[in-house]
Amino acid sequence: MEVCATGPFRTQENASSHVITGISLPHPTFELAHTSTSVRVRLACAGLSLSLLASLPAAALRAADFTPPSAEQRLAALGPLDGEFSSVRRLLTPDDDFEPIEAPEPPDWLAMHEEPGQPYANFVLSDVQRASETRRVIYLQPLGEFPADSAPSVEALRDYAAAFFQLEVTLLPADMIESAAFEPRINTGTKKPQLRSTAILTWLGERLPADGFCIVAVTMTDLYPAPNWNFVYGQASSLHRAGVFSFARHDPLFFGRDRSEDFDAVMLRRSCKTLVHEIAHIFGLGHCIYFRCVENGVNHAAEGDSRPHHLCPVCLRKIRYATSADLETRYRDLAYFYSQHSGWEAEEAWVRRQLAKLRDPVPAPNRSITIPMPPAFPTVPTPGVVPLPAPSTPDIQPAPSPPARPDAAVPPVPTPAVESDGLMAAHR
Repeated sequence: MEVCATGPFRTQENASSHVITGISLPHPTFELAHTSTSVRVRLACAGLSLSLLASLPAAALRAADFTPPSAEQRLAALGPLDGEFSSVRRLLTPDDDFEPIEAPEPPDWLAMHEEPGQPYANFVLSDVQRASETRRVIYLQPLGEFPADSAPSVEALRDYAAAFFQLEVTLLPADMIESAAFEPRINTGTKKPQLRSTAILTWLGERLPADGFCIVAVTMTDLYPAPNWNFVYGQASSLHRAGVFSFARHDPLFFGRDRSEDFDAVMLRRSCKTLVHEIAHIFGLGHCIYFRCVENGVNHAAEGDSRPHHLCPVCLRKIRYATSADLETRYRDLAYFYSQHSGWEAEEAWVRRQLAKLRDPVPAPNRSITIPMPPAFPTVPTPGVVPLPAPSTPDIQPAPSPPARPDAAVPPVPTPAVESDGLMAAHR
């Protein structure tokens, strides 16, 4: 979503590429100066991409004319699979586990914002960030306190990101954010403290270790990107290889509302979804318009909760290209994570269905278009994950077996019976 309000637009990072997610609460003097299309051009020139994650007045934005892609268009976005190993074709071939994107209704994301889509071929041919043999670590930097009764576990966030991206994720010691360099302030509407996201990005970029693919800060403190903006959920910079995301507004108490009985599980689910969605942007993934996917744009809380945690075939293929992940190992690690946390039963069942496909007949390759195949990096195991059994078919390349954990046994996968951000500037 690319939107800007009237008044001066200022950023210290106008030479870099950003993704900002969140929404500022409408200020009394708030108004839109342009339609989403013209604002997109304006912000692209400033190197910014904005993502709205809350509802807006229907009259504020021109509804986008979005038609869900056809099955042929979805296959074209995925690209040909005939050059892939049979195990990869099994896991990338669209089936009933990957639901096509539905026709949106206001205020859903695609009903309000134009998205051109990002086919796999376009992703490969663009200058995207890729993990390499020397840059394969995601650094997770907590900022401030993460109270056990109101915040997601940073250890769980680390484990989920490691399983999702198949890269080492290192949890750094928490920084107590006492530095005035983060430009703290009190939000005039909520009366709650905030930190400036652009200042944190600069601070993070200076601390990225040499082996780091990126460094991502997470905090329970609210964020704002510039003095005349109300708040943001988060901001990512591919130039700095950095991102910062706040989970403060995932807590109903932030708005004076009661928490549900399953608050802990909901908080972790929402935070994991936010974390991997935004790290994927650092890898160069755009919003998905082909299937229901964790990379779908989201315009309000209900829409965000309704989106799946998994990647669709198009986006999964992009992540495999960017990280050289072994997809079977990835799904086994995700199955283990889901089995260790309450509230993830549906996700665990979905992942186990994907693993069961490795015993299905090899699907016919998709030869709808021809694009160059990406070079592959050698698979690097994620520390502490479950060792893999021998591959189930001769052409699956086995991954190196990392050290086993005595408590990390993944239950065997049963063989089936032949079935198959948003942000708006607000004047103060």
